[in-house]
Amino acid sequence: MGARKIKRMKKAVKNKNIKISVITPSFNSGKYIERAIKSVIEQNYKNFEHIIIDGGSTDGTIETLKKFKHLKWISEPDKGQADAMNKGFKKNTGDVIVYLNADDYFFPEAFSSVIGEFKKGADFVMGNILVKSLRLGCEFINVPRTTLEGMLRHWEPNAFSHNSLGYFYTRRVQESCPFNSKNNITMDMEFLLDAASKFSFVKVEKVLGCFEDGVNTTTGKSQAKLDYWHPDMFPYMDKYLLLLSEAERSKFLGERRKGFALMQAHMNRLNQSDFKFISAEDLPLISVIMPTYNCAKYICRSIDSILSQELKNIEIIIIDDVSTDGTIDLLKRNYANNPLIKIISQLKNERQGVARNRGLDLAKGKYIFFMDSDDWIEKGCLLHLSSIAEKYNAEMVACGIDKVWEGGRSEWYHSCAFSCKGGREALYYLADYQIGSVVWNKLYLRQFIEDNKLRFITSYCHEDVMFTASAVYLCKKYISINDLYYKYFQRETSTINSRQSEFHLKSHLRLYFDMVSFIEQIRLCDDPEGEKLCQSLLKAHCSNEVFPRIVNYVKTRTASEWERECQIACCEIFGVKGYALASFMIDAMKQRDTRQVVLTEENHEEKTGLKKFIKKHFDFIVHSKLRRPLKRVYYAFKLNKFE
Repeated sequence: MGARKIKRMKKAVKNKNIKISVITPSFNSGKYIERAIKSVIEQNYKNFEHIIIDGGSTDGTIETLKKFKHLKWISEPDKGQADAMNKGFKKNTGDVIVYLNADDYFFPEAFSSVIGEFKKGADFVMGNILVKSLRLGCEFINVPRTTLEGMLRHWEPNAFSHNSLGYFYTRRVQESCPFNSKNNITMDMEFLLDAASKFSFVKVEKVLGCFEDGVNTTTGKSQAKLDYWHPDMFPYMDKYLLLLSEAERSKFLGERRKGFALMQAHMNRLNQSDFKFISAEDLPLISVIMPTYNCAKYICRSIDSILSQELKNIEIIIIDDVSTDGTIDLLKRNYANNPLIKIISQLKNERQGVARNRGLDLAKGKYIFFMDSDDWIEKGCLLHLSSIAEKYNAEMVACGIDKVWEGGRSEWYHSCAFSCKGGREALYYLADYQIGSVVWNKLYLRQFIEDNKLRFITSYCHEDVMFTASAVYLCKKYISINDLYYKYFQRETSTINSRQSEFHLKSHLRLYFDMVSFIEQIRLCDDPEGEKLCQSLLKAHCSNEVFPRIVNYVKTRTASEWERECQIACCEIFGVKGYALASFMIDAMKQRDTRQVVLTEENHEEKTGLKKFIKKHFDFIVHSKLRRPLKRVYYAFKLNKFE
C-alpha cells in the first residue's frame, strides 16, 4: 500500500471519521436487492458508500438501482462473483470494506458495532450472522472462529463465517489478500484463510445481519453435488498444512477425511430427492458379471433382481464354475432364451478369480458391475450408480451394503458417502474401511479396467482385496453413496463360511505377500506418513481378515497336521526362508492353545502373559537388524534382503 493511502487511513482514524465501503456483486437479483440497499441506508453510522457491481442483469435489477441516487453502480458482464468483488474493490474509496450479497441484508447498528474496533487500530473485525437456511430447513446463529487453526477445520460447525456480511476489514487486508477470480465457489473461504494467516482478527459479539442460504444459491448448488466435500475443492489449504508438524498434519488429514464423509453424507440426504437420474434409454450398456458355483437355490433371485432394474441396455454374464447341484440346467431352463443373459460353462473348477476374469474378457458394456450369485440388488441400484458415473465422470461408484440371513434378518454392513481421487487419498479410505475391499458393491468404468490391465489374481482366494486396492489407487474419481442397494446374503455353505483347506491357508499367507508387493510397487513406504499408511493397510485388510481364519483353521487340525501344513504353505509362498515364519506361527499358536483362558479378574495375568509372549516372538522377527517400520513388515513376510 502506498504512503499516501497509509497517511489518509491514519488521519481518518485520528479524526474518528472512518469511511465504510459496502460492495455488492449482483446478477439478476431484482427480487432481493432493494432489501439489501435499504439495510445499508438504515444504518445509524452514516459515513459509508455503497457500490453495486452488476453482471448485466435482465430481470429488473437495473430499474431498482436507478431508484437510489446515492449508489455507485455499473452493469457489465464479468467473470463471476470473485471478479465482480475485485472490480468493486478497485472502485471504492473507503477505509473499511464489507461485501454484502444482493440477497442478504444487515441488521440495524451493524456498522456502529464494528467501527469502534477499527478506531482502536484493528485490521479485521468479525461478528455473528443469522443464517436462514432453506437447504437445511432451519435457522441458526453462526458464531465463527477467528484463528487460522480453527478455520482450517472448516467441516466443523461454526469453523468460519458463513457469509461476507459478517466481517469488515481495512483496505490493506484486501490489497494483501485479493479474491481469486478463478474461484467462484469457495472464494470466501480462501480469502478468510489468507487473511487469517497475515492479520489478527477481532471479534464482536453482535449479530450483524442475515444470510439467506437458499437452494438455488451458488453455495446451495455446489454443496448439492456428490463430490463437493473433497480436498480438490479446497486446494489452497495445502500450503497451510505445511505449517503443521508431521504428527499434527497426519492427525488433521485423518480427521478431515472423516469430517468430509460426514458432511457429504449429510448433504446427500438433504439433496436426495433433487438428484436427476438419467433416463434408462439414454444410459450406456452395463455388463453384470456373476460367477456361480453350486448356487441353484439362490441364483434366480439374483438374476431377477438385475432384470428388474428398469434398464434397457444391460447384459448379464453368468460363468458357472462346474456346479454339481443342477445350477447350469436351471439357468438354461429359465434363461436360455433371454437375449440379455449369456451363460458360460467352465471346463473345470477354477474359482471366482478365473470366472470374473473371463467375464471381463467377454463384457461389452461401458460399465461393469460384479455380483455374487446368492446376493441381490434393490430396484434402482444400477440406474442410480450409472447416472452418477455419467454425470460426474467417475471411474468407480459404490453403494451401501446390508447383510441378510436365511430367515430374513438383516443388519447394516457397510456404507459411506464421500468422493476421492485415488492415490494415497483412496488408500487412506481403504485402510479406514470407508472403502470396502469387496468388488461387488461398485460400478466400474470398463475402459478404466482395460487401460490399467486390472484382473483378478487366480491362484488363491481373497482376490477381491488386491483388485480393489489396485483399482482405488489408480482411479481418478471414486464416489460412494450411503444407499443400501446391495444385499449380502449369509449362508453356511458360502465360500467364506466353508471349511478351510490347505488352499485357504496358502491364500491367507499369499495375501500378505501380494499386499507388500503392491506397497513396494507404488513406493508407498518412502516417507514416514506412507509407512503408517502401509501398516494400516496390512492390519485392516490382511491381519484383521486373516488371523481369525488361521485360528479357526488350527482348530480343525491336529497338532502334527497343522505343523506340516503350515511349513508347506509358508515355504511355498516365501521360499525356503518361510521356515522361519512357520516356526514362529506354530510356536505362537501352540502357546495360544495351551494358555487360552477366559479373561476374568483371576486370570488377567495369564492373558496378559500370553500377549507379551506373542509380542516378544513377533518383535524378534520384525525388528532384527531392520531400519524402517514398513521394511520390518516386509521382511517378516518376505524374509529376505537382510543387511
